[in-house]
Amino acid sequence: MKAALASGKGAQAAGLRPGDVITIVDGKVVGESSSIAGALATHKVGDNVQVVYIRDGANQY
Repeated sequence: MKAALASGKGAQAAGLRPGDVITIVDGKVVGESSSIAGALATHKVGDNVQVVYIRDGANQY
């Protein structure tokens, strides 16, 4: 899923950029926006969440 970021919000502040493709959230492989939303639903605003994403063809951690 390509990242769609709200300006100044957590994901952008953590370094995600528009066009990054999120592949793993907290150790769980995600492929659709609904699975990403489900993985994030267990967290509160301000929680740290581990993600793996693809930027420019390479995995980023």
